[in-house]
Amino acid sequence: MSRVLHNGYPAPLAPGRGRVARGIRLASVLGTWVMRRRTRTRLSELDAHILADIGVTTAQAHKEAKRPFWDA
Repeated sequence: MSRVLHNGYPAPLAPGRGRVARGIRLASVLGTWVMRRRTRTRLSELDAHILADIGVTTAQAHKEAKRPFWDA
């Protein structure tokens, strides 16, 4: 739970807690990037009839697969 000072600003974190929070955020971002890369790679490997089942054309799938992993 975070503390708030009487002036409305959050209280400073205890030493070391900022590093932990940054580490958690970094791990989360890296996990998201890995998931995007993996799903875009798998999308590019699907056959046309499977893509049609999910309502995606082959061109759309290839365009999505070419996007960089950091691009949401």
